[in-house]
Amino acid sequence: VVMEAVEDISTKIGNTIFIEDEAKKKAREALAAGPIPRFLQQINARLKAGGGEWFVEKRLTVADLKCFLWIRWLKSGALDHIPADIVDKHAPLLAAHLERVKSHPKIAVYYAARKK
Repeated sequence: VVMEAVEDISTKIGNTIFIEDEAKKKAREALAAGPIPRFLQQINARLKAGGGEWFVEKRLTVADLKCFLWIRWLKSGALDHIPADIVDKHAPLLAAHLERVKSHPKIAVYYAARKK
């Protein structure tokens, strides 16, 4: 369910990438005003239901990685007209989850190797 939800909202955001500036601004502001917070809150609730650290099996899974990539994208500031603090405001468990995944030993090694 988490992976499907992340894919759904990512597609909605992705559909705004190649539209004209004013239309992009309007579309992204609309997403930031409703759908993105709603998806964040629902996924945050799923994480909480799973114990607050991982989505399933109390360990890192592909669902955690999918969510990590989406949250990292939202927080990056790369998406004009979508506030980079939207995750912090609407889904604090997901903000903490991002840091948890990023500091997982295997993930940390992966990103350290890519910096070279």
